[in-house]
Amino acid sequence: MKKGFLVLTILYLTLAFRAHSQCEADHLIILNNFEFVPSELTIAPGETVAFVNIEGEHTLNGITNSISGEPFNNPIDIFLEQCTGNTDGVCMGIVNFDTAGVFNFDCSVGYNAEAGMTLTINVNAFDLNDLMIDMYNVQEVPIYYSWYAFSSFTNTFLTQSAPWTIFVPDNDAISEILEYMNLGHIDALNIPDLTEILEYHIAEGRWLSEDLYNGLQLPTVQGQSLNISQNEQGTFVNGSQVISTDFEAYNGIVHVIDNCLAPQGMPEATVMEIIRQSDSHQILEEAIVAVGLDDELSVQASIDNSISGPGPWTVFAPTDDAFAVLADELGIPASELLNSQFLSNIVNNHIVNYEIFGEDMYSGNVANTLQNEQIEFEYSDSIFYVIGEQNTVEVSIQDLYAYNGIVHVVDAVISPFIPTLEGTCGVWRLVLQSTSNYSWGDSELLLYKNDEFMESLTVFDGGADRVYDFGVDLGDEIDLYFIDEGGYTQSYQLYDADLELVVNATSNPQALFNSLNSYTDIIACEEFGEDYCGKVKVQTFSDYGAGWYGGGLNVYRNGVFDKQIDMPTSYAQTTFINTNYNDTLNFVVVNPAFPDETGYLIYDTNGQIIHDDNEDYIAPQNSPDLLFCELIVADKSWNCLEDACVELSDETGDFSSLSECQELCGTLSIDENGIELSIYPNPSSGLFNIQFNSNGGDVELLVTNILGNKVFSTSLNTKEHNNILLDLSNHPQGIYNLTLKTTMEIRTFKLVFSN
Repeated sequence: MKKGFLVLTILYLTLAFRAHSQCEADHLIILNNFEFVPSELTIAPGETVAFVNIEGEHTLNGITNSISGEPFNNPIDIFLEQCTGNTDGVCMGIVNFDTAGVFNFDCSVGYNAEAGMTLTINVNAFDLNDLMIDMYNVQEVPIYYSWYAFSSFTNTFLTQSAPWTIFVPDNDAISEILEYMNLGHIDALNIPDLTEILEYHIAEGRWLSEDLYNGLQLPTVQGQSLNISQNEQGTFVNGSQVISTDFEAYNGIVHVIDNCLAPQGMPEATVMEIIRQSDSHQILEEAIVAVGLDDELSVQASIDNSISGPGPWTVFAPTDDAFAVLADELGIPASELLNSQFLSNIVNNHIVNYEIFGEDMYSGNVANTLQNEQIEFEYSDSIFYVIGEQNTVEVSIQDLYAYNGIVHVVDAVISPFIPTLEGTCGVWRLVLQSTSNYSWGDSELLLYKNDEFMESLTVFDGGADRVYDFGVDLGDEIDLYFIDEGGYTQSYQLYDADLELVVNATSNPQALFNSLNSYTDIIACEEFGEDYCGKVKVQTFSDYGAGWYGGGLNVYRNGVFDKQIDMPTSYAQTTFINTNYNDTLNFVVVNPAFPDETGYLIYDTNGQIIHDDNEDYIAPQNSPDLLFCELIVADKSWNCLEDACVELSDETGDFSSLSECQELCGTLSIDENGIELSIYPNPSSGLFNIQFNSNGGDVELLVTNILGNKVFSTSLNTKEHNNILLDLSNHPQGIYNLTLKTTMEIRTFKLVFSN
């Protein structure tokens, strides 16, 4: 065996020597009957292999497998035509394997392949792909994100032997550009021009750091050139600094840079970035931020597959000069536009939630803005115009592309419809406030007028308050619903046309739920009759901020349905109900979806709780009939006798009601529960003499105006005090309520203050 093997080796070497004289190459493969010798070979990229036939008919087939008929899928296709061998060896050809990879071959003549005549050549190299893996995995150079992108989209440049010089951004550079584009690392792989962008980082040739010089221009495989500059700080490529250099592979060089490169003509990251980068759109940028649209205009919906919206966008961008003209027309400084309650209307009227390119702005084409107003386009004398509902503007620059839309510069503000602020009850004002210039986050205040939605209000970043004015007519019903989505300490106030405070809602940091109340059924410019007693406050609660979903609180007045108090959202809601003397109110719970999480409180006209149905984890029940203000009226008739109104049970009196008697007689005389009370004169020009006679007991005396605000209060013992002189002359004329409270009950009476 040893002797036979030695003979074969000597024969192979002899033939190899002879063949080498015919086919000079780095490696030699002999073809004889049914085999390649050797049948497996590993070489380096760029080396050559000679194929010599010493016996029989053979081909070198590296295209299609002769047995299966399937392609070999070699890095490149190789085929040497059929030839006849002899003992001196016939040179079939020399192949230069300059592409790394595994090559498979067989002989396609006759049954050679079936007999096992196959060959594998492994062109093994430490190429640019291997180098970049080694850089981040072994040498701990932070380029993983770049390697993943280059290997995914430009892998042929990493493995073929051109050679190439690649300027690779480090991980920080990738993270910075993705933050700029508002994208995640995986989402970035969906950028439409990513291959072209990566090719712009690859220069032709092998350029070591010593070969780079100031003013050098390196052609890239993308087509444009890179500009090399040098100074005392180092070497720069298009302004990006080379921070690590001269990483070598067989097919090229890697230099690490601190920023990403982009060829000319690439879109900006987002429409928001186009606006941010423009020196003439600072007011528009601030306005977009003020109304909270900057995040949406930065979303890459067309790139990030996980996002169904919003966008892509079209923004018609007025310049700072355009906003200055608008401010001048309104008679205010341009800076005050950012505090205008109509800023949202103005901004929304320049944004369309789909792409409109210059070619789409032909005459007659229309679009709807986010303000839900229609704009129309016109093309005349090579100029595009945008026709709004209030005015027409000219497109001065068109088609500024971004990855999430397009921007067109316009020379004027597209004015939205701005309603006239007027009403028979004047202009009312809402003021929303936050602390430390923080926004309300996702919380908002919904304004309804007569059950119609008017506006969604919030406080944006950088603003400590938000002001919103609106016209109100006599008798309009105002509802304010607070949507609590968390955030910092918040408050809001509602003022009437005289800037009198109507509602003051402030969150309580010490409360379990630091949330603002909603306020409903606020009636503008109410007119009260002489029987008006005051306002009853009703507070409804929801433990988890969902309101009384699907239900409400029905109010019955004197046995007749009066209204339903709805609570569609929020943790707490306050509703005021006007009451007249002798009104009896009953409150009926109507099917809230989660009754154990709801409750309510009823306050009398003096702000005292008289019914509590707000227990944890217990569903609220209906209230009993509640009498808030009682006016004692005679069953028969009344006469004025010695300045006192006396009941005549035989119906012979001159007055059919106590109030009629009081107007003439000027005295109210009542004896209830051992307390004898007389008031005179009543009506009065301001001074009321109130006398008590009683066998004893403490009495709380309270005087409130028609709105329920306290005017006077005292506590006394009728054994010791039996006379009070009440002076209302410093208060407005009108009807006041006098309330007496004992340990047994509460009684309310009218005081009439007039000339």
